[in-house]
Amino acid sequence: MKIDCILLAARGIHNKVKLTVDPNSIFRIRVDGKFKTEEQIADAYGYIFCYLLIVVLFAAINISFGLDFTTGVTASVACIGNVGPGFGDVGSSPITLLSRLC
Repeated sequence: MKIDCILLAARGIHNKVKLTVDPNSIFRIRVDGKFKTEEQIADAYGYIFCYLLIVVLFAAINISFGLDFTTGVTASVACIGNVGPGFGDVGSSPITLLSRLC
């Protein structure tokens, strides 16, 4: 997940809060020097929701197959997000590898 997507969603939420205080005002969001449309902000919300839904779904599947919570969640995040090793049995420490062999 890219920072621009998170930033866009956070600014969108911030604008929604400001609109509740002053509903007649107009706020525009700018990311990387470009103004974003409401459709792009909604796409960012949808992307973040789907990303988190997939992570939670696969974490639940990992946990249901017998992995502990830390290992199941970080394995899901590491695979879906392409972020490298996670915690627990997902990591590449020698102790973890030895415990699997014994």
